[in-house]
Amino acid sequence: MNSSQKIGLHTAAFLLGAISLFWAWFGTLAHLADIVWNVDSFSHGILVPFASAGLLWSRRTHFSASLLSFDWRGTAIVLLSGLLWLLGEAGDAKFLSHVALISAFQGLLMACYGRALFYRFLFPLLFLYLAIPIGISLIPILQTVTAEMVIAVLPVLGVPVEADGVLITISSGIYEVARACAGIKFLFTSLVTGALLANLAYSSLRGRVLILIAAALIPIVANALRVLGILLISEATDQSFAKGVDHVVYGWGFLSFVLFALIALAYRYADKVDEVTPASNLLKTASNKPLAFGFAMIIPAVAIIMAPLAAVVGAAKSGVSVTVDALAAPECQDCDYRLLPEASGQGVSVFRGSDQQYSFAYRNAADTFVVSAGLYCPLRPGDSLLQKGVLPVGHRWEEVAGDALEEIHVGIWRLQPRTYSFRDKKRHVLVGYFINGNPQVSGLAVRFETVKQRLLQGTAAGAVLVISSTAYDGSARGGKKITKFLSTFSYDRFLWHELFSSPKGRSLCAA
Repeated sequence: MNSSQKIGLHTAAFLLGAISLFWAWFGTLAHLADIVWNVDSFSHGILVPFASAGLLWSRRTHFSASLLSFDWRGTAIVLLSGLLWLLGEAGDAKFLSHVALISAFQGLLMACYGRALFYRFLFPLLFLYLAIPIGISLIPILQTVTAEMVIAVLPVLGVPVEADGVLITISSGIYEVARACAGIKFLFTSLVTGALLANLAYSSLRGRVLILIAAALIPIVANALRVLGILLISEATDQSFAKGVDHVVYGWGFLSFVLFALIALAYRYADKVDEVTPASNLLKTASNKPLAFGFAMIIPAVAIIMAPLAAVVGAAKSGVSVTVDALAAPECQDCDYRLLPEASGQGVSVFRGSDQQYSFAYRNAADTFVVSAGLYCPLRPGDSLLQKGVLPVGHRWEEVAGDALEEIHVGIWRLQPRTYSFRDKKRHVLVGYFINGNPQVSGLAVRFETVKQRLLQGTAAGAVLVISSTAYDGSARGGKKITKFLSTFSYDRFLWHELFSSPKGRSLCAA
């Protein structure tokens, strides 16, 4: 068999496997593309596949038919990726599904072309992982870091400043380091650029590590300087600059300049010399096993894993909603908590896709407590307990990083603390989750329990419960008040009985 026939056979195996992979997991591919295309913070992911393709094309001279082989290790990667995808889909952990999709693609390449060629194109292929959307939880941290850096510099420049978290008050007005000002998009763009520079401009480990560190630190410092510049210009002129489109143009112009400076700096101290590593220095050449054996090994493995996994997840996640009666607002006799006629505007949470939900408001002296809950009977595809409610409806409340109560434990209650702010108002928010009646407090525990119930029981029922209260300067005081409120009302008065196990050992929602 000549080289052209050999390349054609391996490429046919790869294309057949790739079509099977993307057809079976099209939902995961579409979800990844939707986030990258529509979520501004992850728009760098649009360029990643093109950059990877460009790097592959630039190294096309490294391709050699003599290195082609079918490799069972790639098939093993595909199989392991399938198991990871199964866990991600069962637990609604889309990050795992995205990682599994790209890992399966990598494994398919290795299986159909062999390790020798795969390692020659290792960086362009691994670069695809940077398209996976992750890191949105960094936004509150970046908001806080940016605000603290600006607040530290303003007095040095002779500008009097008062601060409350991410709210900065100077003589020209009150400014907020909002989520859009956190610089998350610029950080991601810089990290992707830094990864490219580390590969293209440096061969030494020291150079690669330093450029990656610079790519992570420079955008954080540059974003703080951008916000500082906006405030100084507004202080020197008027507040209209900070509110208009001018500061956006200035900001992105400044950050673009910083990015070009990073690129120039990297190439100024580049140490890489272009050279092609001989094949003998990489791995052994092609396997002597018959090509028909390799072709027969790859394609059935891909076909075996894709459709059955999709069917398993579909069965585990399917379920017809059980009709559940609305929950009546609990009241207590001779206690200090008075049920208010309605909870609207008090700190209500909304739960997307729930089968039942409520919001009840109580008053004790000057304090208001709002209890909201959503029931998923059962959890279906796309349902997620890990959502942040809108507090309250019609306003833009944002979570405050590093300003929360201690975790609350009262009987079966296990609630995670958060604090939200809107202008000069704050509310403490405690969130708890229940999977088939069992309390969970962390996002990881929720996902793990959901996966376990879906795989072992076939389906899972869930509820999310949110209690919000007036915020206090001291978290201990607020915690004592919420603990007292929870001690007054037992948990079973705020949760649906369908969520808990029946005498048969199954919750009605998941039966």
